[in-house]
Parts: sequence; C-alpha cells; structure tokens
Amino acid sequence: MALHQLKFNLSNFLMSFFLVLSCFTLHAQYLTTQGKEIVDKDNTPILLKGIGLGGWMLQEPYMMQSIGGAKNQQEYRSKLEALIGETKTQEFYDAWLDNFVTKQDIDSIASWGFNSVRLPMHFNLFTLPIEDEPDSNTNTWLDKGFDMVDELLGWCEANELYLILDLHAAPGGQGYDQGISDYDTNKPSLWESEQNKAKTVALWGELAKRYHDKQWIGGYDLINEVNWNLNTNELKNLYVRITNEIRQYDTNHILFIEGNWFANDFTGLTPPWDNNMVYSFHKYWNENTINTIQWVLDMRNQYDVPLWMGESGENSNMWFKEAIHLFESNNIGWAWWPWKRITTTVSAFSIPSNSQYDAVMKYWKGEGPIPDADDAYNGMMALTQSALVDNTIYNKGVVDAMLRQPSDDSLLPYANNVIPGIIHATHYDMGAQGIAYHDQEYGNYSGSGGTSSWNLGWVFRNDGVDISTSNSNSPDSNGYSVGYVNAKEWIKYTVEIIDAGYYNIETTYAAANSGGKIRYELNDRPITDLISLSPTGSYTSFNSNTTSTAYLETGQHVLKLRIAGTSEFNIESFKFSLSANQTPSFAPIGAVTESSDTEIQLTLNKAINTTAVDHTHFSVTVNGNNIAVLSAQRDPNNPQTVTVSLDDYLSFYDEILISYTGDSLVSTNLESLAVFTNMAVENLLTEINVIPGKIEAEAFDTQNGIGTEDTTDTGLGKNINNLHPGDYVTYEVDVKQNTYFNIQSRVATEKDNARFSMELRNENNVFFYESFNVPNTGSWQTWQTVEKEALLPAGKYTLKINVFGSEFNINWFNFITLDTTNRLAIPGLVEAEAYDSQNGMTTTTTSDSSGGQELGYLDEGDYALYSVSVAQSGTYNIKSRIATNYNDATFSLTLEDESGLIYKLAEVAPTSTGGWTSWNTITQEAVLPKGNFTLKMTSTNSAVNINWYDFEFISSDKQPILIPGIVQAEKYNSQLGVAVESCADIGGGQNLNYIDQGDFVNYNVLIQHTGFYTVQARVAGYDISSFNLVLSKDNSPDQVLETFTTPQTNGWQNWQTVQKDILLQAGEYTLTANILSGEFNINWFNFIYDEDGGMQIPGTIQVEDYWEQSGLSVENCYDTGGGKNLSYMHQGDSATYLVKVNTSGKYKVKSRISSAYTGGRFNLVFSKNSTEHFILNNFQVPSTGGWQSWQDLDKEFDLTAGTYTMTMNILGNQFNLNWIDFELIEALSNKANASYLFKLYPNPAHEYVTLQSDTVINHIKVFDLLGRAVFEQNTKNQQIVQLNIAHYPSGLYLIEVESEYRTEILKLIKQ
Repeated sequence: MALHQLKFNLSNFLMSFFLVLSCFTLHAQYLTTQGKEIVDKDNTPILLKGIGLGGWMLQEPYMMQSIGGAKNQQEYRSKLEALIGETKTQEFYDAWLDNFVTKQDIDSIASWGFNSVRLPMHFNLFTLPIEDEPDSNTNTWLDKGFDMVDELLGWCEANELYLILDLHAAPGGQGYDQGISDYDTNKPSLWESEQNKAKTVALWGELAKRYHDKQWIGGYDLINEVNWNLNTNELKNLYVRITNEIRQYDTNHILFIEGNWFANDFTGLTPPWDNNMVYSFHKYWNENTINTIQWVLDMRNQYDVPLWMGESGENSNMWFKEAIHLFESNNIGWAWWPWKRITTTVSAFSIPSNSQYDAVMKYWKGEGPIPDADDAYNGMMALTQSALVDNTIYNKGVVDAMLRQPSDDSLLPYANNVIPGIIHATHYDMGAQGIAYHDQEYGNYSGSGGTSSWNLGWVFRNDGVDISTSNSNSPDSNGYSVGYVNAKEWIKYTVEIIDAGYYNIETTYAAANSGGKIRYELNDRPITDLISLSPTGSYTSFNSNTTSTAYLETGQHVLKLRIAGTSEFNIESFKFSLSANQTPSFAPIGAVTESSDTEIQLTLNKAINTTAVDHTHFSVTVNGNNIAVLSAQRDPNNPQTVTVSLDDYLSFYDEILISYTGDSLVSTNLESLAVFTNMAVENLLTEINVIPGKIEAEAFDTQNGIGTEDTTDTGLGKNINNLHPGDYVTYEVDVKQNTYFNIQSRVATEKDNARFSMELRNENNVFFYESFNVPNTGSWQTWQTVEKEALLPAGKYTLKINVFGSEFNINWFNFITLDTTNRLAIPGLVEAEAYDSQNGMTTTTTSDSSGGQELGYLDEGDYALYSVSVAQSGTYNIKSRIATNYNDATFSLTLEDESGLIYKLAEVAPTSTGGWTSWNTITQEAVLPKGNFTLKMTSTNSAVNINWYDFEFISSDKQPILIPGIVQAEKYNSQLGVAVESCADIGGGQNLNYIDQGDFVNYNVLIQHTGFYTVQARVAGYDISSFNLVLSKDNSPDQVLETFTTPQTNGWQNWQTVQKDILLQAGEYTLTANILSGEFNINWFNFIYDEDGGMQIPGTIQVEDYWEQSGLSVENCYDTGGGKNLSYMHQGDSATYLVKVNTSGKYKVKSRISSAYTGGRFNLVFSKNSTEHFILNNFQVPSTGGWQSWQDLDKEFDLTAGTYTMTMNILGNQFNLNWIDFELIEALSNKANASYLFKLYPNPAHEYVTLQSDTVINHIKVFDLLGRAVFEQNTKNQQIVQLNIAHYPSGLYLIEVESEYRTEILKLIKQ
C-alpha cells in the first residue's frame, strides 16, 4: 500500500516537474514582465491597446437597458423565464452567446489596429454555483465557457491578438454593485463563503491547466472590480491562493491584479508577490491630467512593476482621446469598454433595439403593460440578430478617437461634403474639442467636479456637439439636427468647392425664439454677415434662411459654422448654390477679433488689389473710448481680409466698433469700398479671469502635480490639493486697473511650514511677486483665509502659483480693490442721482429743501447702482430721504462685493409722506463691512421718490446676535444665492427661500458660554436636503460644527424642527449656514445652552472625540471594541475635551495605551477659566510591544465636581491612546471636599502667606500677571509651606502648587 502510494506520488511529481520545466523552456513565447515593461516573445516592449467584450458572457443591466427592471443578470433571466418560459429563454441566451462576438468582430478589432482583447467571464459558464453542486467538495466543470474561450482564442491567434481572461463575475459575486458581478443579495457573496472562494481558486486552476501553453493568451485578470468592505489582507490572501493555484500549472502568463473599490484601492496589495505580475487600475469620469494617475505611477516606480489600465470608456470621444493620450504618454497599456451594447453612441458598435424588446423593458420597470409572450420572444430573438456586426450601427468616430486622435490633431472628414451641394449639420469632421468643434460640454468629468454630459441628445455621434432627432422630414434630411447650441460654439467641415464664385446658402433650421445667430466662415475667415434666425414657432418646426457669401475659391477648404446670439435653435443642413448675381457690390462681410487681442480682422466680399492699406482711414472705439490704430494690411493668406492692429489690448468683455472713412480699399475689379461707420466687431476673445474678482483655484489653465477634490468649505465646489514643493498652477488674468489690492487666499492644511508664491508674468518677465505663509489649520478641509495688500500692474498676465514647503490645499483666490478713487465715501451722503447705472427710473429736479435732483417714477424691479467705499466697519444709521403718495412703497439697500457676496442693509417701507413733494427722512440701523462695494437700491413695491441716502457712523460694534438665543434666518449679515419671503410658521415673520446647493448665509454672533448647546433649525421643503454650520473669525481656521439633514415636510410652509447637540466655545464669530444639497426653506436657528453638558465623569472618554486638537492623528484601532485611537503623538501635541465631573472624590484614572517605545508621557489639565485649573500628572507610557498592543495605565487622583475644559498635553513622544476611563472610588462629603483643596491664608496678605495641603507638596512656583516667574522652590515631604511676600509689589499673583498627583493654580492678592 505504501509502495503503491509512493509510486503514485512520484509519477505526479515527475509530471508536474516536466510541465513546469516545459513552461520555463517556452517562457520566451509569451507576454511577460520585465521591470516596468510588458514585453513580447522577442523581448520587445509592447503597449497593449485593447477592447473589452462586455455584455457577452455577462449581461450588466445598464448594457441591456434594464436598470430599474432587473438589478443583475440573475434577475434579468428569472424575469425573462417568467415571461416567455425557460425553453425560449435558453434559446435567447444561446443565440446571444453565438452572435454577440463572432470571428467578424475579432477581425474588425485587429484590422483597425487594436492588439488585444479583454474577455469578461461569468463563472456560471464554466462551473455550477455552489448551491447547485451535488457535493459541496466538488466542482462541476461546464464545457460551454471553455468552448467559447477556445473559439475566441482561435480567432485571436489568427489575427495575432492577445486575449486577456478577466473573471468579471466570480462565484457568489465580488462586490456590492450587483450588476457588475451578478451578485444576489439573498446568497452568500464571494467574501462571505469559503466555498465560493475555493471555487474561484479552482476555476483559475482549470483555466491555467487549459491555456498554460497558449502564446496568444495575454494573461489572467484575476478578479474584476472588487467593491467590498474587506480587512487589510483579505483580498491579497485570496489573490495569493489563486496565484499559487495558477502557478502549479502555468508559470508563463502575466497575472493582472486589480485593487479593491472598483480596481483602484491597492491597500495591502503591495509589494508584488509574483515575478510576472502587473497592477491593473480602472479610470472613469474624471480629468485626464497626470495627477489623476500619479498614484499608480508612484506605485510602478516604487515596486518596479508594469501598469495596465484594464477598463475605461463610457464617455465622449474627446475624453477617450485625452485618456488614451495620457496612458500612452506614460507607457501604460489600456483596454476600452465596451465593444458594443444596445442603442449607444459610446462604443464602436451600437446594437439597435426594437419595439418588442423595449416593451419588455418597460414592463419590467413598471412603465408599461405585460407584453404578449410571443411578441416578447420575437423581440428578444430579433435583438440577438441585431447583435451581429452586419446588423449593428458602426460609430466610426469612437474608433477614430481611440486609435488616431490621441496622437493626431488633424481633421478627418466624416462625410464627402461638396460645394455646391447640401451639407448636413451632423456631418462635421472627426476630431477633438477645439479642433473639429467647440462646445461648452464635451465629456463626463464629474469625478473632478466638471461636466457630466456631452451630446445632450445622445444620438448619432459621440462628441460634444449636441444632436437632436428633430428634423424637417424633407427628402434632403438625414433625420438629425444640431441643437442645444450656445454662443461662441462652432463646428468644422472639410469641403471640396467644385465651382468658384459667389454662393447663396440656404440654412434649414428651427427656432422657438428670436435671438439666434450664425455666421459661416471659410478657413477661419467670415464669408457671410452675422445671420439672424427668425423664430419658426418651435424647435421642431423647420424653415430656411438664405444669405449670400463672399467669393469662394475652388479646392479643399474648411468650412466653419459659428454660433452667436442669445437663443438656442436646431440646425439641420445648409445648401450651397451658385448665386445668380456674380457681380455684387464691393462690401464688408464682417469684423472679428479672436486669435490676437490687439488685432481686428475685417473681411470683405471681394479680394483687394494691393497689400498697402492706409491705417489712418480706420478708427476704432472700445466701450465708447477711441483706441489708436497702429497699422492695417491685407492678410497674405486671404486677400479678402484686412488685419487692423491696435495700440492697446482688447478684452473679452469689450464692446468694439470699427469705422472706415477713406478710399484705400479697392477690389481687384477696381471698385472702391464705400465708407461705413460703427460696424460692430464680433468679440470672440477667450474669457479669462478678471481682477478684481474671485478665482476658483480648480479653474486653472495649466498645472503641474496638482489634484482636485470636493471641498466642504463655504460655497462647496472643488479645491486643489496634493500641492507639493515644485508643483505649480497658472491662470490667465486681466488686471483691469493699476492699483492696490487686498489679495486673499483660502487655504487648509494639517502640516506646518507650508507656503506659496504668487507671480504675474508674461513669458519670462515677472511683473509682480509676493510670498504667502500657510498656517496649520488643523485638517485638509478646515479652511482659513490668508491675505496681503499689494500693488498690481494693469494688463493681461499669467498668474502663477508656485508651491514651497509642506503640502496644503487652496480653495480660491480673491482680489479686492483698495483704491477709493471715483467711489462715493461712506460714512457720508450719497446723492440718489449719483448712480453709475440704473434701470427704469427718471432723474428730475427735486422739490426738497436741499435742492439738486431726485430719483423718481420707481416701480417694482427698478434699481440704481453706486460705487462706494466704506471706510470703517461697524454700526451705522442709514437715513433715506423720500417722498411718496402711497402707504405700501418699499425699497431695499444692499452692498455687493467683487466676489458676489451680498450684505443686507435696510428694507425701507415708508408710509405716505402726504405727496410727491412732501419729504421725510427715515432712519434705520445696520452693520456695514469695510471695503469697496456696489451699493444697490432696489424698488420692491409701488412708487417712491428718493433724494439721498446718508450713512452716519455710530460705533465699531457689529451688533452680534447673542447665543444662547434664536437667530432669525432672515437677519443675516451677508448671503450668496438666497432670498427672503413671508413666513406662515408660528410667529410669522420671514424665512429664507430659494436655497440651493452652494448657497450660504452669514451672521455675526456672540457665544456667551463655552459648553454644549442643543442647536435647532426650523426647516420646510419637498426634498431631503442638508446644510452645515461653520464658525469663523479672522486669522483663525474655520470650525465646522455639524451637518444637519432636513426632512421632506411636503410643503414650502410646512415646518419641522431638526436639532443636534454641539459643543461651542465662547467668543465672537461669523456663523455660516452652508447649503450642501437639496432645496429647502429656513425660518430660524435656536441655540439652547445645556448647563450640565460635557463628557460625563465618572465614565469613559473616547480620546478621538476631542473638541479640538493640535498635531494629532486618528487611525483604526484593533483593540477590543475596535473604533479609533489617537496616533502619531509627539511632544507639544494636545487634545481638548469638555468634561463634567459629577461627584467630587477619589478616582481611578485608567488610560488605554500602546507603544513600540518607552518614553511616552502626558498629563491632563482641568480648567474652568484662565486662572482656575488643576493638573493630573505622571502618566508614564511604557513599551507595550507594538502600536496595536494595548494595556492599561492606572493612576488615582482626587477630582472636584464641576464643568471643565480638559486638555491632554503630550510631554513625551511615540505612543497611541485609545480611551481614558474615570472610575469613582470614594465620594467626598462637602466638609471633606473643603479640606481636600489646597488652603492659602491669609489671602489677601502683606508679608507672609501659608500654603497647606492634605497631601505632600513637591513644588511651588509663583508668577506675576505678565507670566514671569518671581519665585520657585522644590519642597519635599512638606504639607505646610510659608512664603515671604513682603518684597513683592502689590497686585495679583498666581501660585502653581504641585503635589504627588495633582497640580493646581491658586490666586494670591498682595496688599
């Protein structure tokens, strides 16, 4: 028996040995890794360019358009069986698997230039689910999956394509996302079942046995997009098991390793555990900048391992081009997703749906009736036929974006566009944003805070150009039109002009409103006037407009359709026909400024006969002011265009007019151009940042090493992060005036010694330089404003931010003018007629005694704007001089700063003064901020005449709202985005409304007591919404208090109260309500002080629940009970807690500590105010053997009842702390408690004072009120100490008394 077993084992050993030997011998035939490279059989680096065959073996719900009807493939199949029966369902799946991928698909993939295919596999095609196995220790293998792989591999081998096997749906499902892995929540997942794990390992073993010697197997992608809460090593442990199983049979092929959380969290998966391994990440829906992949580049560099971007797609062509260029520029191969799916523009092939299949989906989603079973079956089978390549719709622009555009910025014609002839608007050239078209939205960048859509019609093409199915239904229509257009967008078409001459263009369009305009250009020069498109009645009612062109030459040209105006429209086509008039008069076509901000291009309908043009014949005005013309010359590349050069630069906001009053422009047929005056110049200059104003940090033009993330700062949005020394970010800016600015930057960091510089530069010349220090704000999302005053030169520059020192974040920059020139002074009198601009009002001579003029005929919505400078912040009397014949006239006064923040000053509601010439003065009190503002008077009801406003300074008091108490929401100091309305809640008054995400309101508040408060908010609305409360003060980090969730109250005036308990520190602050999500109304906030609040002693204090801290970090704790612990403790760090000692007495103070070193030490300081506190000393932390090896540290102390601020001070380095427990051992009576305290007598004293204690006094130190030590003495074994204070100057002194376990501060008055 033993001999037989020995022979059997020997035989198996030899078979395994020769298998491994053969694997090593043939190793050079396969894709393998070599350092950071993947190399082929010739040892040549190869960049994988692949396609993922998603939707074939595994039907994800979104790909089948079944979201809302089926959560996963199992439910999809189950519902289908219930509808058409099991037999017909199996027929559908058989046909689907036969047709979805065929040899023709693989031939196409290879012919276009891809070199690899990623196959997403469902385990159930290879083996039974664990619940269907006849024996729990057995794996039943199914031929279907292996046969499909064999056939696919044969097609790949014939085309020399590498096939990468991807376990997309592992046994049980590997993630919470049910659709991705066909996870059924009613069954154990991969991570909840050892049997599922074992089956996964065994499946890879079977695959490795079968394909170990196949040259065109590119590798094994072990598990796709795990998304599960796992312990640190849980994923790695399974990967290692799979690796060991594979390597028993196959040492040839690469293992592709994905991280947790959709492939991108590699915690616990480094370093590599195999020498033929690649780290695979996925990328979706964020910016395509180097910083978005820097983390994987760092991983590649650290571990000398190749990278593969194993899955991306489901986006626009522009995003595809950017992403693939990013990957290839950084030597990262890629696989795109998906190859085909139902009714889409984002994949190479779109599978047409059908009405019968659509009816099934609507039924499952509850949107339609149950379909007839035969109709449903026919629809399903028709879909399988539509999946064949010949029956799909080929999206050639998608393939072009993946393979050509990443390295080629040229245009490629989409169609053969010939002039004369019809050009369909949707047949624009293939190419990227800014090359073939320009659109406001051109991809899904939502993960980086950008746009989330591109083609808003989601049909025909996959670019930023928005395409609609609205069309004219004429024989010339292709069934589509370009729609959702905005000013300054454009589209390009490569055209072949067969006949030279003047043309008429017939534009077929639909417009619901007036205001839409277009212009046609050839080779970036206008060939038509700006064409106004009249309304046609709707976006589906098409009409035509005909206009004439300039002279067009034969040959290949690029036609551009440029969008202008203020209204949207749909444009279907443009038809070019030779004009019957081939001898039009010599005339201007139009003038444009676009590529250069010092030039205007004037285009004529005919060529001019000379290059010399007299520039004195031109004049230009900008915003009503003349600007000198330096030169004028014919464009050497276009004889129909004259370039007019100016003495100063233009900006995107300028209104520009050009005039011609000479005779120097003569056409080639000797016609002179007629004089023209004040022709509008189309201003197409790029919008850049204007100073003064706010610049959002994430809106950069260029950057190096910078990332972006969601910010929790007031106003929400994004901030830039990952700022390290050597990083930089730039912004194009237009400084409108040469003056002094207050330059503010909003920063956050948990590091010390962070700083940055700010430069204004043009090329290599620096015109301004300033450096800024960034304080440690306590965390990456705790924000503080740093600022400096500086003189900035007027002009256009590149603003460059250079990063130095430690890492930090920036949310925004704000530039506030300090120059008060040409501004009305406050305090002072503002004459009502001294506005900068106004709407709807009339200025007339006043009948008031002061004379001058008045504003009159004010109606609702009329307003006047004044530029003012407030010299001093504080409380003012605002006096408004008015006359009215009505009792319900009202107007408001507000201040708005250059960032858009609005300060509410006054709601003036006078009663009738007796007539329009009877004048009264109404006085109101308001708090005004310091600085430059726009004062806005807005008439909100009926009519009133206004003579002046007088702002009288009263005091620097900002009239804070007292807390505890009620803060009426409408009594804000300033706001952004909200409005006020009458309130139907109990108590009436007003409430805030029109509240949206990113809005905020500010209040000046004075918190009178440090402690816990119940903070209530009175809210109403139809949405579940959220907001937080933030406290801020100058030169300090913000304090984010709490986030509130508002309920659905089912009405804008159906009110409910939400509340939170919050710890507040006494002081004067700006309180901000920051709107995080939803839409709702707010009536008031109520702050109720809890006199008994605080962490309760006796009891346990979880040390991570601090009120504030300095220098500490929090990490996951693996002590009993889990949770968090404080870590990275260093001398000088601290944490503060509010505690309430309920009973005076002796306590056992137990601290839960861990450390890998000795020398840790801390104390606890209990403070009631700045002079009354005691200290618990001598917490010495030993080495416990590790950072998560925990033990107790016990001490006994006497504590006195009361509410305290407890500060834990770190006195020695290197330890962790989990909690501190206070256990009452013995309570003290009032009498005992009195004797327990240190006694100091007499007090006040003249010469001698006696200090007495029940415990031994170790040390005494006396301080004066300036904090200087005037006496210090070590005392041993003494309970009574007498001090001679005769020589002390009279005044108040503090005596620090240290006993064995306690330190206390006593007050002494020297007489």
